[in-house]
Order: sequence, then structure tokens, then C-alpha cells
Amino acid sequence: MKDIGLWGERLQKAYLDMGVFDLGDSNLDLLMTQDEEIAEALDRKRFAVEEQERVAEVAEAIAEGGAVS
Repeated sequence: MKDIGLWGERLQKAYLDMGVFDLGDSNLDLLMTQDEEIAEALDRKRFAVEEQERVAEVAEAIAEGGAVS
């Protein structure tokens, strides 16, 4: 809000009342970078689990195929 010129007394009071006034001094670039890093880590973890499940599924299908002959 500061960056776009909407940082009047009324808005500052509202932010104080909500308890988020100090967040106005946050480094948004840093927060966005941290969010991206967390999202990428979660995606890597999810992919690893999905890959393990798929490997098990393929192994099971192969085992079933070999047992049918």
C-alpha cells in the first residue's frame, strides 16, 4: 500500500488494529523467493512419493503378468 501511495492515517490505524502493521516493512521479494523455494521443495517431495508408488505399481503389474503364463 505504501508503494502505491495509499498509506494514510486511516489505513495505518486499520493495520494496527488488525495487528499486521509491522508486515508493511517486509521484503516482498525475499518473501516471494522463500515461498517459491518452499513450493519447489514440496513438489519434489510429492513427486518422489508419486514416483515410488508408480514403481511399485509397475513391479506389481510385471509380477502379475509373469504369474499368468
